[in-house]
Amino acid sequence: MKRFLMLPVMFFLVLVALPLSAPAGNATGPKMVMPERSYDFKDVGEGVVIEHTFQVTNRGTEVLQIKNVNPG
Repeated sequence: MKRFLMLPVMFFLVLVALPLSAPAGNATGPKMVMPERSYDFKDVGEGVVIEHTFQVTNRGTEVLQIKNVNPG
């Protein structure tokens, strides 16, 4: 009897979980796209000023706010 009741319960849980795990195709909000997430400067001598620019693009539908950046 328990197995008979367990099957519909499992089926219901799968039906509920599938839409929650699927990505939303028409999601709104900001979407940050970075072709390059890190950069290796290799060996740098002491006192040498180095610089690198990361390209950040907002492909979302709302304003992207970058509130915190942590250098490696």
